[in-house]
Amino acid sequence: MINMKQKQQHTRQRNSWLALILFASTLGILILGLYFLVSYFQEAQKRELLSPKNLKTKPIPQIGTQTTISPQSKKLWKLLMATNYQKIGEDGFIPQFSDSLKQLEGRTIRLQGFMYPLSESSEQEHFMLSYYPVQSCFFCGMAGPESVIEVNAKEGFNQSNQLIAVEGKLKLNPEDPHKLFYSLEQAQPD
Repeated sequence: MINMKQKQQHTRQRNSWLALILFASTLGILILGLYFLVSYFQEAQKRELLSPKNLKTKPIPQIGTQTTISPQSKKLWKLLMATNYQKIGEDGFIPQFSDSLKQLEGRTIRLQGFMYPLSESSEQEHFMLSYYPVQSCFFCGMAGPESVIEVNAKEGFNQSNQLIAVEGKLKLNPEDPHKLFYSLEQAQPD
C-alpha cells in the first residue's frame, strides 16, 4: 500500500514540475514575442517618421515672437530646408540639393539662427547654427538634418542662446552621410 501511495505522490510531483516547466516556457515565449513585437513596431515607427514623404509634409514653424528673423534669412532657410534626402544606415543621410542651392555654393551668405555649441568654451569657433531654438532642434526630434548648418569661424563667436547672425561661404556636402549637409566656412559675426 505504501508503495502505491509513494508512486501516486511521485507522479503528482512529476506532473506539478512538468506543469511548472510548461508554464515557465510559455511565459518566456510570450515575453520574447512581446519584446520582438515592440521592437518591430518601434523600428517601423522610426522608419515611417524618417521617410522623406513624412519629413517634408511638416510646415516650417515660425520662431517665437521674442526673436525676429529677417526676410532674407527666412528665404535662405526655406531654400536650405527644401532639400530632400535619403536615410543611409542608422544615422546617415544623403541630400539632393536643388539647382538654386547649388548656385549659392562658394558664395558668401548671411544667415540668422540659433547657436548649438560643440564645446563648453565661451568662445565658439566651430558650432552648429539652426533655424530652430534648442528645444525643437533636429537632435531633439522636432526637425530634420536640413535645418542645421555647420559653422567654421575665423575667430570665436560669443556663446549665445539668442538669435545670432553669421556670414560665411556656403559649402555643400553631397556625399558624406555622417556630416551635416551644409557648412559656412570662414564665418564671422554679422
